[in-house]
Amino acid sequence: MDFMFAQHPECPACGGRQTTKLVYGMPVDTDSWDPWLYPAGCCVMPQQWRCEVCDHEW
Repeated sequence: MDFMFAQHPECPACGGRQTTKLVYGMPVDTDSWDPWLYPAGCCVMPQQWRCEVCDHEW
C-alpha cells in the first residue's frame, strides 16, 4: 500500500505524502474501494487529489 501512496504527488499545502485520487460519480459500494481512492461526489470539479493529512484538495 505504501508503494501506491508513493506514486501520488505530495500535498502542496502541507507536504503530506498520503494523498488520495478523487473519483467522481455515484459509486454503489465505496467500502470495497482501494484506500488510495476517495469518493468525491457526483459533481465533477477540477480537483484531482486530496490530502489525508490536512484535507486539502487540488
